Amino acid sequence: MALAHHSRRPATGWSWPQRRRTGAPTARFTAARLAALEAAGKPVFVNLTADWCVTCLINERVALDSAGVRQAFAARGIVALKGDWTNRNPEITTLLQQYGRSGVPLYLLYGDKGDPVILPQIMNSFVEQLVRHGRPTRFWISRREVGQKP
Repeated sequence: MALAHHSRRPATGWSWPQRRRTGAPTARFTAARLAALEAAGKPVFVNLTADWCVTCLINERVALDSAGVRQAFAARGIVALKGDWTNRNPEITTLLQQYGRSGVPLYLLYGDKGDPVILPQIMNSFVEQLVRHGRPTRFWISRREVGQKP
């Protein structure tokens, strides 16, 4: 039985398949934009991600990129910010370090005041709680109460 020879060169003209995006509309993350939204008392969901982060891509595909999330965010006035760390944006690096992280994903949910809740790296439970119950169960609990460092 002969084995086919496969070249190690990447195929030309290939790209990731495009998918229809149905999730919550997002704005590009900047520290200034986050500060302005916090000052205005808006709830904010921050999604720090990278093109090479498999966990991030799976979370977006199976949890965050859905009509249910879009509707839940709109109903609650949650503004979604997306920070792309693909090329190691220093502004995003600073935020990651602020929360003791050395990489992505990092999901933060800011209420109308106070510190954000750090959400799990696997997003299914967060999205289910948001869509079914109107908020994640930990949304209004302080970071100290959930055992996170202040």
